[in-house]
Amino acid sequence: MDYRARRARLQHRVSEEGLDAFVLINVEGSDRPNLRYLTGFTGTFGILIIGEDEIFATDSRYTERAAREVPDLPVEKVKGKWLAWLAERLEALGARRVAIGAQTTSVYVFKELERRGVELVPMEGWVESLRRVKDPEEVERIAAAAQLTDQGLRWILGKLRPGMTEREVALELEMWYRKHGADDVAFDLIVAFGEDSSMPHHVPGDRELREGDLILLDIGAKVDGYCADLTRVVALGRPAPEARAIYELVLKANRAG
Repeated sequence: MDYRARRARLQHRVSEEGLDAFVLINVEGSDRPNLRYLTGFTGTFGILIIGEDEIFATDSRYTERAAREVPDLPVEKVKGKWLAWLAERLEALGARRVAIGAQTTSVYVFKELERRGVELVPMEGWVESLRRVKDPEEVERIAAAAQLTDQGLRWILGKLRPGMTEREVALELEMWYRKHGADDVAFDLIVAFGEDSSMPHHVPGDRELREGDLILLDIGAKVDGYCADLTRVVALGRPAPEARAIYELVLKANRAG
């Protein structure tokens, strides 16, 4: 991934807007995807400053990881309160007018930085507009996540047996994904049997699978930070006549457009 080129585009935007810097704050995962997109860093705490110079900072939990994942940026260790560190760092850089994420920055952080003399310019969609256009490496990772997700579906369909619980199926599938190359699941996997399948975001529980049940599977693998999402409804054995009638009606409506 060419992280340097991605940051260069933001650096150009900062200059165009007549600003001194762009700041991305990821505190306990608040802006984790954008920070990873710009640096490759996977931790839950990091601060990126892009101006005439570029600075990446994290705390003592992640300094070793940052040195490995962000080799093209100087890594500073935040000591004490991160907000005080950021205000002091911006002052030292002479950054008075600063772009900051409008959707991921709390009112408290916004007011506190302004109180310390930083003029904040809310920016919305700067990083997201870059992320919309995928480069070849991203496309490969998305394809890998989709392929693994599909393979997992085929595997779990062959494992379904009466007596298995929703929670058991979800855990077995998550373990399978991780064993076969996923760094995580894309989201909490949804497995719902019978009457539970009426809830699109059901949390897998102790409901046991019975012959004839409809089964809702909403699943996905994450590969190198990129996610896939697949939803299917299947039946164990022969579905009940009512379920088959509903299926036929929905299929007819779908084909009619």
